[in-house]
Amino acid sequence: MKAELTYCIDTGVKPVNETKVAGATPEYTGTFGTRWVEINDGRTSQEQFSLDEEGFEFEGSEVLGRSLVSKGIGGCRRGEVA
Repeated sequence: MKAELTYCIDTGVKPVNETKVAGATPEYTGTFGTRWVEINDGRTSQEQFSLDEEGFEFEGSEVLGRSLVSKGIGGCRRGEVA
């Protein structure tokens, strides 16, 4: 599956996300761009991921994955780009 994701572009200036009042729309600084990227189901090789190396890890994803699919959230549905 491919999807367009938004990235923060490194310009040397640190981006800031500031919300001054609870419930207010946050203000963002920084330069952002989009890219089309290939997205794969990492659950099939979840043992290869670690929090220290990739910045995330899977925990209980098999149960979560089945739960999402049963609710029509996971997997490809008719009309989606695969």
